[in-house]
Amino acid sequence: MLLLAPATLWVTQWLSQQPQPTGISVRYEALRFTVWTQTSTLAWSMSDIIRYWWFEVLFGCQGERQHQKCDNYIFVCILYSLIVATAGVLLVPVLHRRVHLLKSLSGFYSNTLLPRDVKGLHTAQHQTEMTVKILAIVVGYAYTRMPQAECVSDITPSCPLDITFSSVMQYLLVVILISMMIAAIYHMVIESHRRYERAMLVFALAEGDSTRFFQGADVNGDNVITADELLQHVTKNGLEPKHFVATFKEAELLDGKADDQIGQETLVQEFAGYLFKQKAMYEQGNDRINFSLNQLQQQPDAKEALHALGLDTCSGINLTRVP
Repeated sequence: MLLLAPATLWVTQWLSQQPQPTGISVRYEALRFTVWTQTSTLAWSMSDIIRYWWFEVLFGCQGERQHQKCDNYIFVCILYSLIVATAGVLLVPVLHRRVHLLKSLSGFYSNTLLPRDVKGLHTAQHQTEMTVKILAIVVGYAYTRMPQAECVSDITPSCPLDITFSSVMQYLLVVILISMMIAAIYHMVIESHRRYERAMLVFALAEGDSTRFFQGADVNGDNVITADELLQHVTKNGLEPKHFVATFKEAELLDGKADDQIGQETLVQEFAGYLFKQKAMYEQGNDRINFSLNQLQQQPDAKEALHALGLDTCSGINLTRVP
């Protein structure tokens, strides 16, 4: 494992520096498959070491038939799975923030202000991304012993000894309930992660970092973004596409070609300017109608003014009506 970790990191970093082929490349796909298998193998090795210390060292569950040599085997498995899953939930957002920070430093700022650390920043970025993938696999491996532990403990009728109509119906009911519960938890966790990713993209735009937002929009790596690529990138991240489409149409007029494609740098610059103008219009509109109730109540016809604006007459509350 000590040799596999740096080898996987080196191959991942080297592959990220290679231009993505426009068509099907057997060599490129073989390298991607190699990275995937190395990452999975490394995660399996780490998971096996963690489980060895947990089951055999801490609780004395030794040998292939651990459930026969360990008291409360089901609770040992549940506690192990919960601890690993909790660690993943707590660590993954921190690691994602680290990845976004490292990505935001790429390009102009790192090459200009941190020229000696450029290589180290790229290595740290890939190392963090690989850690996230390994941690996700380790969390998945943590639950592989749960079916066996649940079966030998005989807590639920999921492993009936006698096959009868009643036992089969009870088995189906338990399986359906467990599947629904797992699906609900999975959906909640995944949706929370996607919501965080969307928020980070919008945060990048709010900070004026349009370059980071459009990373990944150029699918074929030709430094040109087509209308379909932009729409796919925006909808995939769950954002409202109308502002991006409007910017694309305005930027496309600059080169005088109606070919549904534009350079990535041009699109980044135009979208930054578009957001600046839209934000100025939004804040200017809010300033025109941002009245406090205390100010209105000082007017002789306060109730009529509030009614005309469509605001409630709750004193002491500052209301803002967004246009």
